[in-house]
Amino acid sequence: MIPEPRVTMGSWNRVYSEKVFGLKTFIFREAQSAAWDTAAGTGDPNQYFSDFFGLQHGHTYEFRVIFNSELSDIVSSTQDWKPPVITSLLPDPFVNENPIVIRYSAVDSVSGSVKRVVLYYRNGHNVSGNWIEHHSRQFSPPVTATLAAPFADTLQFRASLGDGAYEFFVAAQDTAWSPIHRPDSSFTGEEGNIAIPTADSVALIQVFLDTHSPRSVLNMAGLNRFSNQAAFSVSFSASDSAQGHDNFFGSGVRRVKLYGNRLLRFGGAPTFRDSLFGAKGYLTPFLKVSDAFAVAVAQDGIYQFYTLAADTAGNLEDPAKANRPDLPFIIVDTAPPEVDSARVSQPQKSQNLSHPPESGWTSAPQVQVQVGGIRDVPKDGFASGVEKLLLAESADFSANPASFNFAGAETLVTYTLTPQAGKKTVFVTVVDSAQNGAIPVQDTIWYDPVAPSIAQFTVYPKVSSGKTKLSWQVTDNFALDSLFVWQQGNLLKSVKIDGAATTDSLILDLSGVLGWVPFRIGARDKAGNFVTAEDSVKILERVELRDLQLRDREGKFPIESARPGFTNSSTVKGRLTVAGFARKIELSESPDFTVSLQTLSRPFQVEKATDSDTTIVFTFQFSEGQGTKTLYA
Repeated sequence: MIPEPRVTMGSWNRVYSEKVFGLKTFIFREAQSAAWDTAAGTGDPNQYFSDFFGLQHGHTYEFRVIFNSELSDIVSSTQDWKPPVITSLLPDPFVNENPIVIRYSAVDSVSGSVKRVVLYYRNGHNVSGNWIEHHSRQFSPPVTATLAAPFADTLQFRASLGDGAYEFFVAAQDTAWSPIHRPDSSFTGEEGNIAIPTADSVALIQVFLDTHSPRSVLNMAGLNRFSNQAAFSVSFSASDSAQGHDNFFGSGVRRVKLYGNRLLRFGGAPTFRDSLFGAKGYLTPFLKVSDAFAVAVAQDGIYQFYTLAADTAGNLEDPAKANRPDLPFIIVDTAPPEVDSARVSQPQKSQNLSHPPESGWTSAPQVQVQVGGIRDVPKDGFASGVEKLLLAESADFSANPASFNFAGAETLVTYTLTPQAGKKTVFVTVVDSAQNGAIPVQDTIWYDPVAPSIAQFTVYPKVSSGKTKLSWQVTDNFALDSLFVWQQGNLLKSVKIDGAATTDSLILDLSGVLGWVPFRIGARDKAGNFVTAEDSVKILERVELRDLQLRDREGKFPIESARPGFTNSSTVKGRLTVAGFARKIELSESPDFTVSLQTLSRPFQVEKATDSDTTIVFTFQFSEGQGTKTLYA
């Protein structure tokens, strides 16, 4: 028998014997089987080979020939009619290098070796059409490819179209021997099982080439600000765009990481840099994604942030962005500032008034607030600094709020009270740039814009012993402070007053005083409001009457119509000179002013007046009866 190859290609085998003339009988059996089967012969004495069909894959068969009752030696071969099995070793269909490195393994369970591999490709993904042979690789000697020791190798494919989708088919050829050739002769032609793909063949490997890096940016709407909380959110957006052929837009954002630096001041050296603050991974890649990191920091300070994205193909965003001088930031300050004291008073300019307010009182709505001991105590070596001074008339700073820029540890500001009079409590706090508020301090002041009221101020007429009485009644909405009495500009009395009302009087000795005497009273409340009232009395000399003359009613003075001293009528005319101030003049026919009493009241009928006296005229009616009549004035 001509020796058989170790492995025969296909499901049949042609077995050769030496060319000995005479009838031969070819027999075969499956290895390890006891019974032999006879192959169908032709009866040709020149026959030197026989074909055996229907042989099973992976089974070993033995062959021999009978010639003139003699048995030949036994030859054997294993049938192999399946190509090597190719497995992709690519962990992910997305790659970022061109040429594309295709990793695969080959196993042939029968032949156990591979002598050639061929790479085919198609542009696109899930496309139909003929495969294009890219290149083949020959192995000499063949390489081992058994189940126990698979053959692992790589092939390279340069994608001339650049980024995009590609399909690959790897065909391997094993070392099985074709049965139509003698194993001891030279061989030309196809040998070995190989699976050449057709248009309907399914791709072994689908690859998406993406050589472009993704891009990520932080959302500035939530950055470049202060935060008084150690936990906050940093939002971002990321995108991936390869712009490849056949509408391939990229492998998609797979991961975004947030990094940061901590500073104690802008421009200063970081206490740490490029620290990882968070990572976001996406099982389903997105060409565009918007998301946020939940960040919690352990120390106060200035935190600068940046993101670095990676796409599914493994492209990384350029880390040079970490060196930008204008990285977005959040300034974290969780410690409140402090303030020690507040004192509310009427503005200093009011102290120049002749009637300044008492301490703790004001008559003006504008008050001065002296705030002391303002500071922002550093925490973890950092403080954002006091920014505002806040004032209000309620502890929650909702009533009549006012804000002032920070001007120093000791600050004086002007604050306007609400218009309602009464006791005012002013609350004061300071806030830092992160809007942390200090524990408020407070002070109280009474606001009284209304002056006291002088309800009654009376100067009584001159009383006995040459004395005059002054009386008054003064009230205030809140509290009186003092009262003053002046006579012709000279202070007669000054008293302190407790309470909101007072009624009092004063007896003055005005002996020897003549003419108009003005009096003024002034009342001051504790807020410095001042009010005055005035009254006066005229003190006169004793009234003197002289030159009383009578005449006939029709005549002139002296009486001419009748002889002097005579009249024919009981009604006469009279003239009288008055020195001093007379309120009334009484006329009568009797010295006790009981007969024919007639009273003249102001205003008199003045005939003439000088600085020293006044001459008045009048008419008087005597009682009936003739005779001498006497008139008393």
